This record gives sequence, structure tokens and C-alpha cells, in this order.
Amino acid sequence: MLERIPAKLKLVVAGNHDRTLDQERENERQEEENDLQECKEGNEIMRGELAREAGVQYLEEGVSEWEVGNGARLRIYSSPYTPEFCGWGWAYKRDEDRFNGEGERAEGIKGVEGAVRIPSWGDVNGERGVDVDMVDSREKHAGCKSLMRALQRARPRLFCCGHIHEAHGAEVVEWKNEGGEKFAEMGERRKVEDKWPEIERLEIEYGKETLMVNASIMDLSYRPTNKPWFLEIDLPRAEGVEA
Repeated sequence: MLERIPAKLKLVVAGNHDRTLDQERENERQEEENDLQECKEGNEIMRGELAREAGVQYLEEGVSEWEVGNGARLRIYSSPYTPEFCGWGWAYKRDEDRFNGEGERAEGIKGVEGAVRIPSWGDVNGERGVDVDMVDSREKHAGCKSLMRALQRARPRLFCCGHIHEAHGAEVVEWKNEGGEKFAEMGERRKVEDKWPEIERLEIEYGKETLMVNASIMDLSYRPTNKPWFLEIDLPRAEGVEA
């Protein structure tokens, strides 16, 4: 499927269902030799020659920078991790914060050794998990408070996630930061309507607004009924590219 997508660069982030890609989880469990072998083979596929030939780049937790082929540069923070639930893969505890650094975490919340902090800049945050209070539910919020805290600090152009199937949709969030606070409060929220095939142009003010997208294809019954999102965003020019 990924090979057939007509794009030169395809950035892929794992998630809680991709348990056989979670090497740390499989090493801890070691229940069956077959599981370890599947994990090894899965990682080899996602990082191997066939994936590269198809334009697929498998992203782990961290920051990466890409030239997208039109003279623009994309900086992205990616993470496959979500709060622990029912033994799925890529999990962290609710009292752990993978996204903020020392002095940035909420009281009583601890950091995770080896985790990569979301930087206080960025074009795109690509996550499996969702932040709390936005694109995380229709009725009851199921997102991560620590991730939300990191977004209040980083305020990227675009935040894209999945995971909570029933919260498929998008909205533009305004950040209230008149006093230059490190963690901006959430202000006005504008829901983005699905008007396809009509194209809707959104004016996003970088550093003051973020487009939040829950791009879950599956619905609550695990049927692929939700439409994918097609987005175009303005990006900085790559280094060495003339105007």
C-alpha cells in the first residue's frame, strides 16, 4: 500500500498496534521466540532496501529534517508512543513524560531515560498518540496531558496524530501568549470542515496557531471508513536553495 502512494517522500510512524516493531517491548516479554523473530524481520523490512526504493522513511522517536523535492525543508518531531493501555506496544506510564525536559514537566511527573524532548520549534509534530482536550475524543478525553503541555510550549505549525479513532477530524487552535509565557494557554478553537473536493485555505499564524489533525482511517469498529487528509503547508526554504 505504501509503495503505491504517489509521493516521493513517505514518512511513517509506528503505533500501539505495531507491537512487532517495538523491540524494547519484545525484549522485556520474551514470551515466544517467534515474536522476537517477527520483531527482527519487521524492523528489517521498515528500514530495508525495499522501503527505501518505495520512498518510505521509517521514523522513530526524535527530530529529523527532510528536503521534500521542491526546494522546501521539513523539520518533524515523531513519536510512536502512547499512554499504556491493555498491553499494546510503544507504551509509557501515565506518570511519565517523554515530551518535556527537566524543569518543563508537571509536578509529580517523571522523565523517561532515552526519550527525546519535543523542541521549542518545528514545522510538524507527527505522533501516534494524541494530546488531551483536542482531537482526542467525542465525549470523554483520552489524550496525554504531558503531550499537551509540550504543544503549549512548542506550538508547531501542524500537529498530526491518530490513535483515538472516533476523534477523526481537524481544528485550528490559537495560543494565548501575550506575556511571553513558556506554556501558552489555549484560546479560540476553529473546527475545520470536510469540504472535499472543494479546497479550504487556512491562514495559520506560525507560533500563535497550530493546525491539529486526527487522521485516523479506522472508525471505532476498526473499519476503514474515515477519509484521509490531504494538506498543503508553507515550509521554509532548504539551505542552499535560492528564491
